[in-house]
Amino acid sequence: MMKIDHRVNKINLKFAFLLLITSIYAYIQGGVLSYTILYIFLSIFIIAIITSISYYFSIKVNVELNEDTFYVKDNTNIKLIVSNKGIFKIPYLIIKGKLFSLNEDKYEGEAMSIPHFGVSEYSYCIKFKVRGNYDLKSFTIFISDIFNIINIKKQIKNKDTIKVYPKIYDLEKLMSSKNKFYENAFLKMGLLEDIYSIREMREYREGDNLKRVNWKVSAKANKLVVKNYDALSCKEVIVLLDMNESIYEEDSMSLKEETLIDICISWIMYSLNQNIRVKLYINAKNEEAISVKSKEDFSNLMEFFVGNKSDGVREYNKFIASKSNELRNNPIIMITGKVTGSLIRSLSKINKDKKNITVFYLDKEHTKEDFENLSINGISFVDINLMSKDPHGTSF
Repeated sequence: MMKIDHRVNKINLKFAFLLLITSIYAYIQGGVLSYTILYIFLSIFIIAIITSISYYFSIKVNVELNEDTFYVKDNTNIKLIVSNKGIFKIPYLIIKGKLFSLNEDKYEGEAMSIPHFGVSEYSYCIKFKVRGNYDLKSFTIFISDIFNIINIKKQIKNKDTIKVYPKIYDLEKLMSSKNKFYENAFLKMGLLEDIYSIREMREYREGDNLKRVNWKVSAKANKLVVKNYDALSCKEVIVLLDMNESIYEEDSMSLKEETLIDICISWIMYSLNQNIRVKLYINAKNEEAISVKSKEDFSNLMEFFVGNKSDGVREYNKFIASKSNELRNNPIIMITGKVTGSLIRSLSKINKDKKNITVFYLDKEHTKEDFENLSINGISFVDINLMSKDPHGTSF
């Protein structure tokens, strides 16, 4: 739905003053010359009024998008089409909108002139940095007539916003043998073995992880044989997502928060593809417990993240402690912006009963708590910053 608001922004005061002086002079002095000058100024003013009225009725703006669905960090091609449907040339026009701030050059708008019945097209390649609803079809247009006497401001407001969803990464590639860092983080603690069963054996291929080699079978076959894993059905993974707003206070552009949401979404999608249910607990102002068992559940979750930002006030370690009775014996994925000393102490208590815990984090405090000891005794820590350096193009 589009709403158009147009109004005269200002009239050139110098011209208005000259028109007034000319009128007074013609009235007092009289004569052909003085009235000729007055009629010239009046004609110019009338032409400015007529063309200005034509401008705000004849200017049209349209935005064409090359996609129907948009995700964070994807390149999106957008075409801006500005057309003049009138019989008068528009000598000077400036168009501004949120679309231009997303462009890499980060300028405020475009300046142009458009001939009668003419069209100006501009193409942009933008990259959405954070999820959310974007208003890319609303613009403010400033138009001047040929004499620069009347300046018009026209606002085009479009309620059709564009939804940008969290980025879904291909964890199949990240967990492949060629991405050993990511896979080892889970094999080290036995997480993969817990939620996966051996589906079949196949011959070793260059780049396969040696941890998958079945040495007994290889010895009998006189060649290297590796294990293929298949997800066990009727298994559930617990995901604990930290959306405490204090973690991201210094993250003015919300890039850190976006990374964590992307990881969370990617893990859930990967689990669904492997027939693994997910129970997601979100540490937000209004705490959420979301079961994801189907593609429909996943779509609803994506919609949830589009409209919700980190606003939690509860400390993550207290949030985890409150959920201890619900964690049961399923593998646990924790996703947080910072590993604090209080979180490590909470993990130490949980680890007495839970063995398959993996913590994704962006930063950690310099603390006296034994970070390394937890890694040895059953908790796997994955530094997301290291994952972002993955050379195969599938990283966060």
